[in-house]
Amino acid sequence: MIAADIFGKMKTVSQMIWVATTIVQMYLEEELLIGIPLLAEMNIVLMWVTLGLTVVSGINYLWKNRAILSDMK
Repeated sequence: MIAADIFGKMKTVSQMIWVATTIVQMYLEEELLIGIPLLAEMNIVLMWVTLGLTVVSGINYLWKNRAILSDMK
């Protein structure tokens, strides 16, 4: 069995936070017509953090499990 490690868990948490803040931002902008520039900037930062963690997690996953994955031919 291939288990998730800390990078995968951090990636998942960052995705949840990013999605939640994006939904809040969209609700405020579309329904209440309130734009909060700080929230928009925070979403951009969260997007890049999530992207970075996704890439690192994927590379780490493949590297740590290369022996198992190479046997799956």
